[in-house]
Amino acid sequence: SLHTLTGYYCPGCGGTRAVIALFHGHPLRSLYYHPIVIYTALVGGWFMISQTIERASRGKIAIGMHYRDLYMWIALLIIVLNCLIKNLILALTGVALLG
Repeated sequence: SLHTLTGYYCPGCGGTRAVIALFHGHPLRSLYYHPIVIYTALVGGWFMISQTIERASRGKIAIGMHYRDLYMWIALLIIVLNCLIKNLILALTGVALLG
């Protein structure tokens, strides 16, 4: 892995721990490990719920979320910022946030 080779975090580092934390009912811990997991759960969850409501009501309750490229750009920004911030803290202070 990138972390083993360089000592720095890859863009996905912490993702598995974030999923496990979320499944164990610790959303703040999940957010700390990797914020993309919470973002994906919220956006994906609302997409599924809103589409189900709209389809079950046969369009009478028109709240179905539709795909927008913006959602992917936000996800990419979250991943990049998470990686940069954790690696900057590690490089400047020596503190391993995912230690």
